[in-house]
Amino acid sequence: MDTITLPQAFLTLQDISSMGGMVIAVYVIVSFLKDGLKKLGRKISKNGTGDWIVRPFSVLVALTIIIWTIVIKGVVNAENIGLAVINAFLVALVAGAAHDYVVAPAKEKALIQTMLRESTDDSTPMNQDKTMKS
Repeated sequence: MDTITLPQAFLTLQDISSMGGMVIAVYVIVSFLKDGLKKLGRKISKNGTGDWIVRPFSVLVALTIIIWTIVIKGVVNAENIGLAVINAFLVALVAGAAHDYVVAPAKEKALIQTMLRESTDDSTPMNQDKTMKS
């Protein structure tokens, strides 16, 4: 019987230091905390959906991870800190776009399915008119 060896490290510093690894880390962390963030955003704005807080938080998460990798690698200097700020916005933007690419089509599909169900339901006024004429 063959044995299966599980990976010993899911994400390494080298993985997280790449653009793809950084996007995955930010996407996962923000997705995990998003519901709580939206509740906080609703409390702060009092009349909004709370979605506004997710983007700045994504930038903050990305910046924290980038700074963490810079410190761990021991390459802390003004140039790398400046680039970290710019790269944090880029990573947050790509992570948000990945979320929209993954989640938005599923939400749109669910909306279309709901609309189709409602349009075929016999209780809609249009269908009641058709049954009265027959």
